[in-house]
Amino acid sequence: MKMAGLEIKYSKYKLGIDLGTSTSVVSVYENGKTRVLKINGKECMPSVVSFIDKNTKLIGEEAKGRAMLDPSNTVSSIKRHMGEEGYKLSIFEEPYSPEQIASEILSKLVDAAYEQKDFEPEGSLYDVVICVPANFTDNAKLATKKAAEMAGLNVLALLEEPVAAAIMYGFDSNKDQNVLVYDLGGGTFDVCVLKIQTKKNNADRDKYEILSKEGISKLGGDDFDRSIMEIINEDFKLKNKGIDLLDMEKDQGISKKKMKAAGQKLKEIAENVKIELSFKNSASVLFPNIIQTGEGELLHLDMEIARDTFEQAISHLVDKTYEIVKLALDNAKLSMEDIDKVILVGGSSLVPLVKNRIKEVFKVEPYSDFNPITIVAEGAAIFAASMGTPGEGDVFNIVTHNLGIMTEGMEFSNIIEKGTEIPKKASVVREKEYKTQKDEQTEVIIYVYQSSEDIAFVNEKDDEGREKAVFIGEFKLSNIPPAPKGEQKITVKFEVNEENIIKVTATALGTDSKEEITLNVVKE
Repeated sequence: MKMAGLEIKYSKYKLGIDLGTSTSVVSVYENGKTRVLKINGKECMPSVVSFIDKNTKLIGEEAKGRAMLDPSNTVSSIKRHMGEEGYKLSIFEEPYSPEQIASEILSKLVDAAYEQKDFEPEGSLYDVVICVPANFTDNAKLATKKAAEMAGLNVLALLEEPVAAAIMYGFDSNKDQNVLVYDLGGGTFDVCVLKIQTKKNNADRDKYEILSKEGISKLGGDDFDRSIMEIINEDFKLKNKGIDLLDMEKDQGISKKKMKAAGQKLKEIAENVKIELSFKNSASVLFPNIIQTGEGELLHLDMEIARDTFEQAISHLVDKTYEIVKLALDNAKLSMEDIDKVILVGGSSLVPLVKNRIKEVFKVEPYSDFNPITIVAEGAAIFAASMGTPGEGDVFNIVTHNLGIMTEGMEFSNIIEKGTEIPKKASVVREKEYKTQKDEQTEVIIYVYQSSEDIAFVNEKDDEGREKAVFIGEFKLSNIPPAPKGEQKITVKFEVNEENIIKVTATALGTDSKEEITLNVVKE
């Protein structure tokens, strides 16, 4: 790349980034070990962007404090919306996509890297490995790559978060083992089962074979915080004539500005209570003057929350994670007794109920010697540094979703099954043959879908009303020779590489008519 006749010097360092739902972390591999780069003195930064006006924005800790005070101009948990078709935020009457918001967070992380003491990039930081949930759709991966490009970064790889954690855990290890990574973050839950085979000599490479991976895209610490907020709010309502601190729409005789300020305080209190309950059996909630009524009366928070009460409120959420754990083990064709280590990842894994359930299920103490909040970014930094370097480590990946197309009657024709192993430095290739559905048909539109479940139709929905299939792209095959219905054959071929980048090709057999689409690749 050149600018004003000068060539930009890129740094030899490659960053590992955990772009999280609630917090983000950036790390680098330096002098044989990982180093977490601090943002304003802290190892992680809230993934929040707040706009003061059209030209002024806050990112990170300062922005988080405005989440309830100015919610219409403050964006948090944007990761939950990455890749959502048509999703836009209106901020000061300007449309913003999830990619634009994520790019601001990424830019802030990279800027912080330049501010480190005793760290000399010796050029522009450009190459990054960004971690994504194991169950991220291809649309979400595409959006993540696009966000990085908007931030001026080059994505070397998108690495699944549980895999990054396993790399950090297995680094410099000398033991072959089966590992289950339990990753409960701020907004997403992932579980990944891997086989780690360590190098036996300098000529070998460590191998990380992914046996299965599952997840829930919208489950994490945000939901735990909400549970505590509801516990506090119920007590407050009982003591204060039904005033609801979580209802911003109802007219309660209090200005919306005051309600939003109280809501923001309540959220901050809930986060602190969650942390306190991780090492204490109860937490005091004492907050004077949380809100003032229309009559001028000052109201307070004054209650005690027992850990048991909190655990009862989130028990159903934790149970959901173990349903996914069992599914991952089944798909890996392993039992709980086959797992040598359970690695905890994500800040929400620090909640005692999570650890206790793991001990109940696996009959072992979960491994938590690493910082669960930074382990993903550190693993990504190791992976980034090893790319192109002989003898460091190989990741053997699998296809994350069932991949196929929609056929007549909205049926789902599965072409590549979820869990199919992807060859190292190659692609898995599958194809199917179809027939034209009409007489003299000269074109057909190929609708591409993916699903984490086995489905018969693309419009199937789960128990919560969400569609099981995700539309990820379409393209038109034209110039098909006209023929009677069913006589002309069309081949649809799927190719998936190590990053789960998908290439779909449709060909009218016996002709030169051929079209293709590449998904999860950022195009100019």
